[in-house]
Order: sequence, then structure tokens, then C-alpha cells
Amino acid sequence: MQSQVLKWAGGEHEFALSVKDLLALQDRCGGVDGVGLIFQRLQQGSWRVQDVVSTLALGLEGDKFSRIEAQQLVEETALSKGLAELSVIALAVLANALYGYPEEPGESEVETS
Repeated sequence: MQSQVLKWAGGEHEFALSVKDLLALQDRCGGVDGVGLIFQRLQQGSWRVQDVVSTLALGLEGDKFSRIEAQQLVEETALSKGLAELSVIALAVLANALYGYPEEPGESEVETS
């Protein structure tokens, strides 16, 4: 699973969403909407609280954060900075999982003939 370090209101952390995480995201957001609709809501600004909170918490869960610690960090940051600010980061985390992670400078493949 690839990850990306992002600077956000909660600090600088590594975020990653595996396929298993995307399935969990669907469940945490009610189980009816797929990740495409969650992504669309984040893009359009018509997100739900769980869209933002669950995307970020799942993205943080892993080696450094337990589920409880990730949820707590996201909720505390949302209270101090607001969900609207966090929705932009949630969109970036989900976009990376759906469309791939940006390459680091110098990592792109160069075709030679």
C-alpha cells in the first residue's frame, strides 16, 4: 500500500487507504454510497461529517495510529480548525487512493528510443 505524507491542520502525517480501507470507508459512511459518491461529495462541497472524519481517520490508521488515536486526532482537529478545512485534505487522501499517488520528483520513468 502506497502512502503520502501530507501537511494538514493536525500536523504532518502519512496517509494511505488500501482497498480494505475503502470498503471500511463505505461502511463507516452508511454502507449505501460507494467511494465514488463520497469522493463526489467531497469535491462538490456537499460532504457529510462522516465523509471527512472517516476518510482522514482511516488514512491515518496503521503503524503509527490505532483506530481510536486516529479518530481522536481527526475529531480534535475538526473542533479546532473546522470540518471545511479538513474536507480538502480528505479529498486529497481519497483522490490518491482512487487515482494513484503523485510521483516524487525524479521518479518518473523516461522513455528512450
